Amino acid sequence: MNLRAFEWDALPRLMSRAEGVLKVPKPTSRYVIVQAAWTFNGDRPTMMIYLSDEYGGGYLAVNQKGEVIKTVPSSS
Repeated sequence: MNLRAFEWDALPRLMSRAEGVLKVPKPTSRYVIVQAAWTFNGDRPTMMIYLSDEYGGGYLAVNQKGEVIKTVPSSS
């Protein structure tokens, strides 16, 4: 996997978007995981942006172009 293929300049915008849509009002943890292949993105490299708190969490799945392909908000 080529990490340079990701649109890293989009990360601040994506973190802000995550705060707005993931329904985690006061996140205590924020992290990014890059998967070499993700089933729900045609087994292509995918960036996962997570926010969580003591009650649960959610994530954005993002393709290499910096486009959100899936949003999973917190269920808490």
